[in-house]
Amino acid sequence: MKHLKLFGISALSLVLLAACNQSTESSVGDTPPASSASTAQASTPVAAAQTIASKDGKISLSVTGQYADKLAEAGQLISDIPSEQLLFLQRDDAADVLLYAADLGKSKKDAATYLKNLSDAVKADAALKNATVGAVEGNKLAYQFSETQAETEVNQACVAINDGNIYSVCAISSSQAPAQLAQLLGNIAVK
Repeated sequence: MKHLKLFGISALSLVLLAACNQSTESSVGDTPPASSASTAQASTPVAAAQTIASKDGKISLSVTGQYADKLAEAGQLISDIPSEQLLFLQRDDAADVLLYAADLGKSKKDAATYLKNLSDAVKADAALKNATVGAVEGNKLAYQFSETQAETEVNQACVAINDGNIYSVCAISSSQAPAQLAQLLGNIAVK
């Protein structure tokens, strides 16, 4: 089976961390290609509703699917985000979706300033295709984009949360559209 090297998180993390003056960057790796995901879908039972909670209990996400914990495989799936920053890492192989939440550290700016700077940075990043940035809602900003990496288009949707610390919750796929991924992130709860 040919594995697809995805680097979609790289630009996102650079944007997020540039806005809060930190220096982590990341990339996604070894994700099965979309054709493998469609084959798996045919033999997979109906997806169930589940709540994915961060290991610190701060962030939870309600989704429908068959997500499995991949935190132990973080080094293979996401590089350059230290494992202690990952709050969860889940993959639904049948849907070809990788979900993660990360605590990127203390915010150096108030929520409004940080999120405006992030919005401006995403809109200005020429490497991002089809970038869509929502309006700031309280301490959250949702955005989505596509990138071409190794001749494959990688789609990503994220929600940045400034709650004293900067949290990033993202969905990544090479087969689902950014808008579909954004729908997965519609039920994020922050405690």
